[in-house]
Amino acid sequence: MDNHVEEWEAAYGKVRAAVTLKYPDGGEVPEFLLHIDKGEAWWRWSDEAFDH
Repeated sequence: MDNHVEEWEAAYGKVRAAVTLKYPDGGEVPEFLLHIDKGEAWWRWSDEAFDH
């Protein structure tokens, strides 16, 4: 279990404030998660906002 939930959420908020993911037509993707692990990054996205 992750014992750093508040830290993760604070970091996620900073990333979401600075980064947008856009569809090829220029529209903004409603929700995405950006994963970063050492020198590798990947993301997943959704057409609908995630439940918070």
